[in-house]
Amino acid sequence: MTKKELIDNFGAPKYVTPTMSREVQNWIKESTIISKVDFDVAQAAARNMVRRS
Repeated sequence: MTKKELIDNFGAPKYVTPTMSREVQNWIKESTIISKVDFDVAQAAARNMVRRS
């Protein structure tokens, strides 16, 4: 079957983009962001490790 025959029989291909529910999008945003407190705690821990060695 040629490309033209395929399009004639079944129509042109339709391109769709996957969508995520709003709840999933919000969960991804909230779970991947490092908060200022997380950053400060990590920095303090790193400083303590440097001082000990």
